[in-house]
Amino acid sequence: MKMNRNTTTFALGIMLLEIILGSTLDQLREPQEAANAWHGDESGILRDSATAFRLLEQRVALIDQSYMLVVRRCIECTADQDLDQERFRQEVYNGVVAELEAILDHTELGSSDMTESPQEHRGTATTQGRDSIPSTVGDQDGDLSSDEFMDCEE
Repeated sequence: MKMNRNTTTFALGIMLLEIILGSTLDQLREPQEAANAWHGDESGILRDSATAFRLLEQRVALIDQSYMLVVRRCIECTADQDLDQERFRQEVYNGVVAELEAILDHTELGSSDMTESPQEHRGTATTQGRDSIPSTVGDQDGDLSSDEFMDCEE
């Protein structure tokens, strides 16, 4: 786990995680995660990272793979840049905002799919949407390539 996170994109990733799961990270934290004190982690970023990665793999992956990859991209970003820089702002737009717009365009809000279990929903909307969403998030295996947003350090 890389320790030098971009705090802006990390916070965005945590917020997106909280939105899709409908709870704050603190509410979703397991007791052992809350009890763990990491040496040198005064800001709590290591503890938050551990919780976020667990939730991505155990819960968000079952809801929507594309959304999971966007959140992971935000959380893993180590770029030493901020949104005042045009190039980085464009990378964040392309790698996060445009991806979320594509996911939203292929999601039927208020449909009966929302009442299905995550496995059933994944089998219909996500698989169907994943094939039709124009995505720069990852390849067909869901792996992120090295030239994408999460590896945007310079």
